[in-house]
Amino acid sequence: MRRLDFIIGGGQRCGSTTIATMLARHADVCLCQPLRPEPKFFLHDKHEAPALAARIDQSLAHAAADVTAVGEKSTSYLEVAEAAENIFRWQPQARLIFILRHPLERAISNYRFSRAHGLETLDFDTAIRTEPQRLANTSFPHLSAHPFAYLRRGHYAEMLGPFCERFERQQLLLLLHDDLRDDPAAVRDDLARFLHLRADGWSSGDIRMNAHEPDGMSISSATAEFVVNQFTDANRELEAILGRDLSAWGRVPPLSCIEDGRATPAR
Repeated sequence: MRRLDFIIGGGQRCGSTTIATMLARHADVCLCQPLRPEPKFFLHDKHEAPALAARIDQSLAHAAADVTAVGEKSTSYLEVAEAAENIFRWQPQARLIFILRHPLERAISNYRFSRAHGLETLDFDTAIRTEPQRLANTSFPHLSAHPFAYLRRGHYAEMLGPFCERFERQQLLLLLHDDLRDDPAAVRDDLARFLHLRADGWSSGDIRMNAHEPDGMSISSATAEFVVNQFTDANRELEAILGRDLSAWGRVPPLSCIEDGRATPAR
């Protein structure tokens, strides 16, 4: 089995695809192919070693022998505790990259994604208020992650726990969507340092984050406040892990899809 040097493990609708696109533009980086559907090598312990080795080797058949860093992106890893143990068992030396986003912005983007793919029929306010019942009473066995986990998927500290328990802190790079949006060059530098990439190996070109088509979506300010308030304790726990201030996540961001919003829609 070829060694994976790094794994982009999520979270969903937080910018992991942008991170993968950014890394793919470095001359010394190779990502497992195809990018879609995602490999999900370690999502569940379904493969014996020979079969898993064959899948990984096949996905990297295009990699040059002297490439510095090979890796994969599977955004479901963050929310599946079993994945942490599976990665540690097969690739204990791997460096893990996670990117996290304001929980309300992430939930809105998740909702738009589910709706665009024909999975969601409720309005956002109703979907949020009924999430516990829907998670308990609906299943999507053909999907790796539940499409209605708008709130549950924002409890980042809890989901990071299994990874923090098994891997050394220096093996984890925890990024924020805020930084990717505001200063992508700095994020690129963080990635280069983390993966020991040469500074002059990047190809030129803008990095564009996923956008959505105008959809006329509108959510109540009461629901926006409700969502933000669900993460007070979770954000405090995440601050301790990251060692940085997340007080901005305790406020409703100015998004045009929120009643009385005044800024760019969440993407």
